[in-house]
Amino acid sequence: MNDFSKLQRQLFGVSYQMLGTVAAAEDIAQECITDFLTQKQGRIILNEEAYLVRTAINKSLNLLKKEQRSSYIGNWLPEPVLDESFHLESRLDLSFGFALLLDTLNPHERAVFILRESFDFPFGEIAEVFDLKEASARKLFQRAKAKLAEGKKAAFATGKEEQQKLITAFLQAAEQGRIDQLQALLKEDMVLWSDGGGKKAAATQPLYGRETCLRFMIGLAQKAQRKGEQLRYEMQVAGKEAFILQYLDEELDSIIFFGTKEDVIEGIFVQRNPEKMGNVVTK
Repeated sequence: MNDFSKLQRQLFGVSYQMLGTVAAAEDIAQECITDFLTQKQGRIILNEEAYLVRTAINKSLNLLKKEQRSSYIGNWLPEPVLDESFHLESRLDLSFGFALLLDTLNPHERAVFILRESFDFPFGEIAEVFDLKEASARKLFQRAKAKLAEGKKAAFATGKEEQQKLITAFLQAAEQGRIDQLQALLKEDMVLWSDGGGKKAAATQPLYGRETCLRFMIGLAQKAQRKGEQLRYEMQVAGKEAFILQYLDEELDSIIFFGTKEDVIEGIFVQRNPEKMGNVVTK
């Protein structure tokens, strides 16, 4: 008999990789375990983990069909998993950077990639799950791998130690108002994404170029200062990447991730949607 508490963590990881949101992934993981224990009734299932993983994949795909991403206000960014226990207890990569990469795949590509790469499902079984020919399942997997490999060349390519040094230097320059130092740390053709979900101020389209992105970041800081509120920054590490938590008078205002490559910052990802910051535990 499997340890269902551990299986539930795995199912959360599968669902999170499919959906990019925490609450929905938790709900699906719980539903999978509850349905399984309710419906099992003496049935013999040789591989309970594989059965439950397939169930989580199918539930996630059904939920994605119901979602209307096209009606989302502004840029959509994943909800970060900031609870370290999730990363320690799951063998899946739940980092923000990998969630960004997975979002470049369509839902079926994500599903095939997870089943094959993380759980080593045979292509024949994957084909049965999606009513495909085995050759088609194999092609979907190869296409997904190629897309992710291309994306990894551009996002979060620097090692964790080097990334933290860059972020620390960025914070110090920002606190000192050293615009020249900030410019030197940012790649000229960088991109900034911000997700406010229509609930907080954010750019509704990606911002391109060092000067444009820098003006946006300075504008956010100046807006807070005009309100007379004190900004406080904190750096933590979750999963495989460093990130900054920005607080506004103890209220969580933004979570800022930096995509770095070599010795420059080439991507900034600002999560401001309150509905995607609910799982953050502040210190």
